[in-house]
Amino acid sequence: MTTAGSPRISVVIVTYKSRDFIDRCLAPFRDRPDLEILVWENASGDGVVDHLRKEFPFVTAFDGDENLGFSRGNNRAFAHCRGRYVLLLNPDAFVGDAGVVDALADYLDSHADVAACGPRLVHADGSHQVGDAGWRISLGTIFVHSFMLQRFFPWARGLFLTNRGLLKRAEVQVDFICGACLMVRRDVIAAVGGLDESVFMYGEDIEWGTRMRNDGWKVVYLPRISVTHLQGATQKGAQQLFSSTKWLDDIAVRSAPQCNALGYALLKASLFAGFGLRAVGLICAGTILRRPLLREKGLIMARYANHARSFPKRGDILGRLPGAATAIPSAGAATGSTR
Repeated sequence: MTTAGSPRISVVIVTYKSRDFIDRCLAPFRDRPDLEILVWENASGDGVVDHLRKEFPFVTAFDGDENLGFSRGNNRAFAHCRGRYVLLLNPDAFVGDAGVVDALADYLDSHADVAACGPRLVHADGSHQVGDAGWRISLGTIFVHSFMLQRFFPWARGLFLTNRGLLKRAEVQVDFICGACLMVRRDVIAAVGGLDESVFMYGEDIEWGTRMRNDGWKVVYLPRISVTHLQGATQKGAQQLFSSTKWLDDIAVRSAPQCNALGYALLKASLFAGFGLRAVGLICAGTILRRPLLREKGLIMARYANHARSFPKRGDILGRLPGAATAIPSAGAATGSTR
């Protein structure tokens, strides 16, 4: 609930080696004193907190003494939020205009049954960024995703939303939205718990959205609203292609308890075969057409296929699974990575 004098929206930004991006990220909020902006710095040692206190005095900056990762960093910041709505925003995600934030909040204002909403994420060139929304991890969504069936059949739900028809709609009900730009009701965070702290980075947003859906809430993707995201830029500099395999590791961990041994084996086989076929096609096309970018994409698909083949045994995963849902710490527990 929003009390008298409290902001409507709290914007939470978790930083790690983000000095090169933070000015552009915060620029749209300079003339918006009605927004509460909180930055949780994950001990990257890049001087960003001193910079924020000097150049952006309207920001509440927390200087952490260790790298807590994306989930724990956000959870610590949530404890200090006073807004009715909380916007998770990556430092390398740029809203362009603060009106984008208002539009997300307006949608939640008019849809009381929606726990969270988020925009279409786009690359710097304006193309759609795969992974910005989708459906829960299951053998079915993994199979559809692996063989790209969702691109051709609107009714086929893959792990990620990529169907062009759905991207043209005003809104799409999904199971999760990428945490790079995601607005959530603060009372929903209190009810279902924060991000899963067993996940350092990547995949925690899939679990969180699925948890909200399991609790009876809707999660809605708004492709008519777009936000630029330099995917993976805070890790190794701006990358043209995203090649981290951490999201695959999360699929293995989430799938093991859901599947029996046969189902888990089929899931691995789907990922290996699907990405393997993509790799062959892209590498051949890139070589024949002399298009290095296609070939590079093919090499990334090959990396994904090999990683899926090397997934741990299901029993090994089950033997070391921690608890999932994480309560939000009290505001007095302040200590302080991005995807």
